[in-house]
Amino acid sequence: MIFKVKFIGLALASVVVTAAVANEVASEKTHIVLTLNAEANVQASRIYLNDVASCSGPVNECREMAGIELQSSPSPGKNLLINRDFVASIVQKEQPELDLSIEGSNQVKVTGQQVDVKSEDVRLDLQNWLRTKINLAHDIKVFVTKVSIPMGSGIRPSQTKLEFPDLDGLGDRNVDWISKNLVGVRLTQLKFVNVADDQDYQFVNAQVYFSVERLMPVAARAIQSGIVVRPQDVSMQWITVRRGAFDFADSEEQILGKRLRNVVPSGEPFNVRYLDAPMLVARNQPVTVIMRNSGVEISAKAMTIDAGAKGQIVDVVNSSNKKRIRARVVDQDTVEAITF
Repeated sequence: MIFKVKFIGLALASVVVTAAVANEVASEKTHIVLTLNAEANVQASRIYLNDVASCSGPVNECREMAGIELQSSPSPGKNLLINRDFVASIVQKEQPELDLSIEGSNQVKVTGQQVDVKSEDVRLDLQNWLRTKINLAHDIKVFVTKVSIPMGSGIRPSQTKLEFPDLDGLGDRNVDWISKNLVGVRLTQLKFVNVADDQDYQFVNAQVYFSVERLMPVAARAIQSGIVVRPQDVSMQWITVRRGAFDFADSEEQILGKRLRNVVPSGEPFNVRYLDAPMLVARNQPVTVIMRNSGVEISAKAMTIDAGAKGQIVDVVNSSNKKRIRARVVDQDTVEAITF
């Protein structure tokens, strides 16, 4: 009996000690007091605890709690309400070991801060971006003359980097594509990105007015119709390109030696539709026709029926047998038969 009493006494002592330890652990649980603000302004795309509340308690614990994410923030210029119970549930889930008290407002009015998008800032950024994308060695210059942004367009203060996704690949386009497609007004998407978080971005649409200049051959003086263009008739100048199909010669090689079908005023570019190769042979002109067959070459006198430039196909009549022959113009006195 003496032995049993001693054993029960030890068991009771153990229970007492365990309860004491539990009470001591409970008393050591960190106590944190959060004071909710009545209003809060947020700059980023997410709302964090330190945006809506102040923390009282151990410094390290408060510092850790500051970064607890609550939810997405409202759009720039918009509002939403966060109530006390919602904050408590998020914090207790993240930090269940804390002894948490929440004071202050019952709900927080959260406003997404915004800054206005300034047209001139966008224009300058886009102009600088274009300089890095378009190789000026291509004899082309692209200018942003105006940017028009809808009234009230705003972005988060954190979204400071500007990108132009609609214009990706522009640097790989050739000069003719740029001349035909980029001139004039173009609806362009602007992407504002948070430098610290590339998932925090916003799109704004803008009307962008582009102008394009090309280094092109122009008439050094007024040139009349029917004139064959010579080197002294041409000079190179920067010309503003009009929107639409690009029909102008962009090199002297396309112009020199060609005959004009229209007057070209001084300083104007040369429309390729009005440039003809000069006629080497005229109608009813005597020529020599060369006929080749199985390695044998025969020449004969002929009379042209058509006028033609070098390389063009004309009809001629063999003077000896009056047979009609299709021939290619070689020079001012010679054609080469292609059928005979």
